[in-house]
Amino acid sequence: YTSFGKTVYFVDLLSRHAEKGVDMICDMVSQPLFPADEFASEKDVILREADMCKDDPDDVIGTRLWAEMFLEHPLRQPIIGHKELISTVDREMMIRYYGRRYCPGRTLIVVCGDVKPADIFKMVKDRLGA
Repeated sequence: YTSFGKTVYFVDLLSRHAEKGVDMICDMVSQPLFPADEFASEKDVILREADMCKDDPDDVIGTRLWAEMFLEHPLRQPIIGHKELISTVDREMMIRYYGRRYCPGRTLIVVCGDVKPADIFKMVKDRLGA
């Protein structure tokens, strides 16, 4: 999910699959695929979600409140973005944006459960250390 100030990728699995979970998260952060054949359909999903926000009174009121409270701050913008801008985004634009914003240096990875922290730290460092 995405909210003000963060995008969250969540994996819930058994501890014996922790390495696979670390692999998946690290791949999503450092090597997103953005398959060309799926990009347009995923963009359509986002555009539909933007429309759905307009049907939810809580979202409408919240969006208006933030726009009125923050006249110049980026928090005045809707979390999902503006439909007219989303429709102009192509795959190459997304790759460039993702590279600037979603990178290992701006990432916090939280792991909890029946795992050894040293093992998890090593896995993450091995995959994102560079």
